[in-house]
Amino acid sequence: NLQDFINKGKNGFIYVSFGTIAEFTKFDPDIRQAIINAVYNFPDIQFIWKSTFPIQEKLPENVIVQKWFPQKDILAHPKIITFITHGGLGGIYESILSKVPMICFPVFAEQDFNADIMVEKGYGIKLELITLKEEELTDAIERMTTDKSYKTNVERISRLFTDRPMSPLENAVWWVEFLLRNPDSSEFL
Repeated sequence: NLQDFINKGKNGFIYVSFGTIAEFTKFDPDIRQAIINAVYNFPDIQFIWKSTFPIQEKLPENVIVQKWFPQKDILAHPKIITFITHGGLGGIYESILSKVPMICFPVFAEQDFNADIMVEKGYGIKLELITLKEEELTDAIERMTTDKSYKTNVERISRLFTDRPMSPLENAVWWVEFLLRNPDSSEFL
């Protein structure tokens, strides 16, 4: 069903997830409406939206909302345009690995810093959730669909991020074996 939904879009799709703590349904009503109004401006793009709670506002036909999606698989899909996120580190890593630029609404903790890095490196756009206007999100989505520099920059960051002497699994195995070889090493770790 998800693949059929994606294929309905003439111009690809956007994945929306504000994480597990920053829940859309708890946002200020004006902010929720600004986000939804921006989505209405893109009828040729499908929106896959993860929300733990049902969204009460009327959504256009090009939006599917579910409590859970296979995020890594969605981010790896060739038709994805951008990832609208809160800027948590896990989602950022998955997005970088999949070479997907981001629109970030930082909510708390390190997310502002993460969003600032995206902007500085040119693979993301930062928007403020508290003061968001429909036009700002509309402009950000438009830029993601027309300005190829975001995709180019995230591809470069992904290449640099994944160029390692060993895979993360090999690294984890090495460190577990290190601890087995050196049970008295905890004072150095």
